Amino acid sequence: MKEASPQKIAGDELCELTGLTDRRHRQLAKDGFFPPPLRGQYQLMPTLRGLFKFYREVRAKDTGSLAVERLRKLKEEADKVALENEKTRGGLVEIEAVYKHFEAVFVAFRARILASDLGDQEKDELLNDLRRLKARDFSKSNGAGSDSGKAGVDPKAAAAV
Repeated sequence: MKEASPQKIAGDELCELTGLTDRRHRQLAKDGFFPPPLRGQYQLMPTLRGLFKFYREVRAKDTGSLAVERLRKLKEEADKVALENEKTRGGLVEIEAVYKHFEAVFVAFRARILASDLGDQEKDELLNDLRRLKARDFSKSNGAGSDSGKAGVDPKAAAAV
């Protein structure tokens, strides 16, 4: 290990103190945190000030990203509670419950169509429309009551009408 003057610190000694490599120290010097070494010697006070500045910036970035992550998690938890509250108040209903409820409606429509005095072609058209409507996957629409035109068709549901 090289001996350093009281106002300087040897590169290898700085490495021991900081736990960083000499290459990393040189990168920090290049980034402007402190002056680069002269013949393996760093200026003590400017180097210490620069290292403290570097560590403060690292901590601020870590704290910032942690704060952002905490805020994101907090918002997700608040959204979850809001959805549960809305469900409790009856403002939201599970899509399966809606399908189950309207199953009886589809059966009644089908029975009325079949019992009507319409012609066979008209009955077929209405039953086909009913099958398409029943098979539509409304859970993938753009919002309440919207019809994106891209909703999928469930072949089992279509065949069941």
